[in-house]
Amino acid sequence: MGTPAYILPLSVLIFLLASFGPLAAQQNDIDIYSLTLDSKVTSRFAHTVITSRVVNKASEAREAVFQVELPKSAFITNFSMIIDGVTYPGEIKEKAAAQERYSTAVARGQSAGIIRATGRNLEQFQVSVNVAPSAKITFELVYEELLKRQLGKYELILKVRPQQLVKHLQVIGLKLDSSSGKSALMHSFYCPPSTDISLFLLTPTSQQGLPGARGSSCSDQEFPEQTSFPPSSLLFHIPSFSSLPSSHAFYPSPSQIDIHIFEPQGIASLETESTFMTKNLADALTTTQNETKAHIVFKPSLAQQQKEPGKTDTILDGNFIVRYDVDRTNAAGDIQIENGYFVHHFAPAELSTLPKNVVFVIDKSGSMSGKKMKQTREALVKILGDLKPEDQFNLVIFDGFVTQWRPTLLQALPENVEEAKKFASRILAMGATNINDAVLVAVNMLDESNRKEQLPAGSVSMVILLTDGDPTEGERDPQKIQENVKAAIGGRYYLYCLGFGFDVNYAFLEKLALENGGVARRIYEDSDADLQLQDFYHEVANPLLTTLKFQYPQNSVELLTQDNFRVFFKGSEIVVAGKLQSEVQDSLSAQVKAQSHTQNFTFQTEVNVADKEKVFQSPKYIFHNFMERLWAYLTIQQLLEKAVSASGDEQKNLEARALNLSLKFNFVTPLTSMVVTKPEDQDKAQVVSKQVEADNDDPSSFARLSRIPTRNPHPSLLLPDSSNTELSNVPVPSPTLSMERSPHFILLRNNHTEQTMCVNVKGFSQTPQSLFSDPGQGIEVTGKYEGSTDKFVWLQVSYKTPEVKVRVTQDSIVVTRGSGKSSSYLWRSLYVVMPGLKMTLENGLLLLSNPDKVTIGLVFLDHPTPGLRLFLNDPGHFANQPSGVLGQFYQDLQWNPSTVEDTQELSVRGKKYTVTRKSLLDFQGGRDTIPLPKLSCWYLEESL
Repeated sequence: MGTPAYILPLSVLIFLLASFGPLAAQQNDIDIYSLTLDSKVTSRFAHTVITSRVVNKASEAREAVFQVELPKSAFITNFSMIIDGVTYPGEIKEKAAAQERYSTAVARGQSAGIIRATGRNLEQFQVSVNVAPSAKITFELVYEELLKRQLGKYELILKVRPQQLVKHLQVIGLKLDSSSGKSALMHSFYCPPSTDISLFLLTPTSQQGLPGARGSSCSDQEFPEQTSFPPSSLLFHIPSFSSLPSSHAFYPSPSQIDIHIFEPQGIASLETESTFMTKNLADALTTTQNETKAHIVFKPSLAQQQKEPGKTDTILDGNFIVRYDVDRTNAAGDIQIENGYFVHHFAPAELSTLPKNVVFVIDKSGSMSGKKMKQTREALVKILGDLKPEDQFNLVIFDGFVTQWRPTLLQALPENVEEAKKFASRILAMGATNINDAVLVAVNMLDESNRKEQLPAGSVSMVILLTDGDPTEGERDPQKIQENVKAAIGGRYYLYCLGFGFDVNYAFLEKLALENGGVARRIYEDSDADLQLQDFYHEVANPLLTTLKFQYPQNSVELLTQDNFRVFFKGSEIVVAGKLQSEVQDSLSAQVKAQSHTQNFTFQTEVNVADKEKVFQSPKYIFHNFMERLWAYLTIQQLLEKAVSASGDEQKNLEARALNLSLKFNFVTPLTSMVVTKPEDQDKAQVVSKQVEADNDDPSSFARLSRIPTRNPHPSLLLPDSSNTELSNVPVPSPTLSMERSPHFILLRNNHTEQTMCVNVKGFSQTPQSLFSDPGQGIEVTGKYEGSTDKFVWLQVSYKTPEVKVRVTQDSIVVTRGSGKSSSYLWRSLYVVMPGLKMTLENGLLLLSNPDKVTIGLVFLDHPTPGLRLFLNDPGHFANQPSGVLGQFYQDLQWNPSTVEDTQELSVRGKKYTVTRKSLLDFQGGRDTIPLPKLSCWYLEESL
């Protein structure tokens, strides 16, 4: 028997690294009645189709704006508008061929449709068109990208920003013809798009059930079975057979976003994260996974989307992120084949890290003063702490002059690292910028160590340059600096360039890096700039192989992408793609030759072509010719990268090849533009052009205008040791329990609420404290207490499985996965689900939980006594007797009554405490509960 289907047009657009912002949707009567997404990720290649349908509800023409954010690494491959049944496609042309229309639009003061950067990973696509009264328009955008593995994960970022709730829906019901047993259309009501419907009731015995539409009525009539209705219409059929209940309440179906991931290698780990999720929304998210496929559905109802019942404001505003990795059982990598093309993914595990020789070259010119320098110092101190004993290192700081920390490279022994940290923590910003001499000094250090045979055999040598401006001292000509550095390095070392902010000449830094085997990266001026620096270092901190060469049998493959690589780092992945020649029938073999510091490697694999092609038979998870398009995407990206460091005829040839592929595969790249055609009565044609990262250096660029300002808009010099100053001479405020206050810690005991303890610490400590440790569960809690203010500067929870660290301060929450990427969040909203751990942040309460682990709650209170707070719950999950300042109170306690009222004597492993019954503020429900409730607990103070 057919069952009724109730379909609601998407009330929010969530898509792979893209978001739709309905500009002026409610301001000018342009109503979005349908938003849809189809996103498929197969073998790391993502194909996304975004469709938006809008209607003009005004009595006169209005402008509809289609605005999308998509990844900077993605290529738009198609865009079209359907207006009153007529399709207006976008046409991709060589940028020069579209320049005339572009210039004309700009001269008229019209939007030229340039794709502009809107953040670290996103760029914005925007097109507008006039819509006649009551007319409808459909926008459709398609883009593709190859996901890149960084620090052991592939990452899909979904931007969620609908800005409104969808008021209209489409509901379809089928009536079963009991005589024939077939589904047939009988009696219908039709409600046009202008109808506002929230709930309606139908009865099987009455033909009078009408939707509860505000002041409007729906037509009651018969329709032929194949009648076509507008997409936003409400169409339903009144059931009239006795097998149905006496009444039916039809509610709006929730919006639904599907993400399908297909990885034939096998999915090793999968994690979801959201910065807007609440407890009310949690059940709208479902994740299913088998060995090779994952299906993630976020399906919030209309009620779940509302900030408050009855309000039109939506709670959906933030990021939804999916992180995953794949299985790697074959050290030679995985080969997939589809429609005559192949892709070879290579990322061997279980290899030893090569020793490295690294010189950090740090700009300390005047423009680095204030927050930039403070964050740089903090990041550098942590990076130095991550050096391995077998590494060698040195520091070079520069303004108009160049200063070496030590004359030669030193081994990263603990005493050397500690001295380097002291030096780094006292760097002051002032002076000009002499990039040329600074880099040459660093290269000379490596040369000297090489000549003296002081560098370990097979080690990797690199220079990491951080600067925030153009050269203003010494050699100032960027081209000459590039020539000097290239000649000095001579292909022996790697140069990585980090540009801090938007005042740098990014094109100069990018070419400087690419010419010398490295990459350039922009560091954004934000509260987590120090984490950005650390994350970049972690990407290059663990070289595993050098001099890699991919080889395939002669006459078996053609049109290969890059097949030689200088170095392979832990957590990354090398991808090679190409086309199979007709001679290949049964099998394809591959050989990867590489070097480590101890031996030469040869990795080999062979696959059956027919078996591999059978893998991609399900259309649900792939799209047509996806591997050929993956090959084209990767080839274009590599040609464009080579063109940056090339010149003259070589550069022209590389760009010509990239251009031809861009046009053939319909990609909007930096060499092509899309001309967006419109109806004849609208002469406002738009040209869409893609920027490169260097374009964002222009002070008038969108990226510069939209960046988040630093907290201190007036930078000032910092004292050399300000970050390490401990104000130990300031008197410690004694706790006054008569005033409203909450304890530092709340310790709960299973089924013994009468033994709940509230603990405060007091005293001074120069080192972090071990608060709680349970090796059996693999959990450790540490914290840094500041006696002068009677509060914790930071608290950190570390897990062994999964390998995660959660560090909180009053400003942010930082989550570090293994030795990989760190993510920073504000105290707003967060929802992370990974194998073995769930993190939720709501109402200012960060909960870390899992069914078989102790629950840890973290709060930053800003009233009535500001500071970080922590509570422990579910102690029955402790594997062993825990230790630490707090852990000791979960050991064998002995409670002894006292002669003093509301007082007891507590004995813990021979140590005695006097605890007092108090009523203190309870922060377990979060900080946003005002006023905080009271908690009756046994109070004690623990001295550090």
